[in-house]
Amino acid sequence: MKTNEYIKTLNIVFYALFIGQLVFIAILLAFSFSGKLQVYSSLSNMYYFIVLLIVAGSYYGGNYFYKIKLKEIHNKENLDDKLKLFQITYLLKWSFLEGASMLSLIFFLVTSDYMFIIIALAIIFLFYLQKIDKKQLISDLQLDEEGNTSLK
Repeated sequence: MKTNEYIKTLNIVFYALFIGQLVFIAILLAFSFSGKLQVYSSLSNMYYFIVLLIVAGSYYGGNYFYKIKLKEIHNKENLDDKLKLFQITYLLKWSFLEGASMLSLIFFLVTSDYMFIIIALAIIFLFYLQKIDKKQLISDLQLDEEGNTSLK
């Protein structure tokens, strides 16, 4: 499988995860504006602390995990093995951020505090910045310009 096919697959998954988070926000806002959510605002302060710790841990943990796995990928000789492991690594990196986003949205569901929606949108923005492109894939995997053969 060529690098373009791996990028295309990753982009499809990326946009599915990205749009899924936005749809979940839209659903929660619709429930909120309809008045069907219970408000437990006394819990908000505790949840702010938890969600901010989770966000920081998810962002830095995902990047740390990515760097560790990238070293493992560089040790692979076969291009297909490199690309498959890279794909899995990126999916896990995205899942860290998506998990933090979903946690923030669940806290909104519990507290009806719109600050959790804002935090989730910030996380989704960070998630969007993690989108992969061919140039980054070639650079990270140390491939040639066509992305077909390893430089090693």
